[in-house]
Amino acid sequence: VSAYDVAKSMALYFSYLLKGPFNKAYFEFNTTCKLRHWIGDTPVKNLQNDNNTYNGSTNFQSVADTFTKLKKDGLAEEEFPTGILCISDGCFNYDDSNRTNFESLKAKLRAARFSETYVNNFKVVLWDIPNYYYSKPQTAFEGSADTPNLYHMSGLDGSAIAFLMGTKYNEVVPKTSEELFLAAMNQEVLNM
Repeated sequence: VSAYDVAKSMALYFSYLLKGPFNKAYFEFNTTCKLRHWIGDTPVKNLQNDNNTYNGSTNFQSVADTFTKLKKDGLAEEEFPTGILCISDGCFNYDDSNRTNFESLKAKLRAARFSETYVNNFKVVLWDIPNYYYSKPQTAFEGSADTPNLYHMSGLDGSAIAFLMGTKYNEVVPKTSEELFLAAMNQEVLNM
């Protein structure tokens, strides 16, 4: 299973849960970002009709740039999703601003005049699917484990993102990567 396969599957699933202009839509990003819409009446038809392969570079900031463009084009803040699930097969391009990618994303949202409440509550899940295409995995610093609303995941098991759907882990709703890890690891079999 490739990062691309996982990303397309998760994009399809979550796009059906979104409302308004983002319903049945997803972002593909490379050097720039493109908003795509699924074609067809069913998830099977959506995948059969999908021929988008815009991938290569991992310019995470292009997603923030696309949010900015959509807002400037008149899309109301209430229409935007309150976070993004970003799947990649390696580290993201470094940001030249001496900030983490998450800090830069939030700065771009503020500059685009998203409300402080929206920016402070915006969630980003960075899901890394290991890939040895580049000969060895790359390491990036996208933010600390205790950064609120920034979550890091790795591997092929998507169950850890159940908290996005309101699922609690032992009555805990994780607010950071560290809390997500500790909650996911707090299982009877692991505590023996």
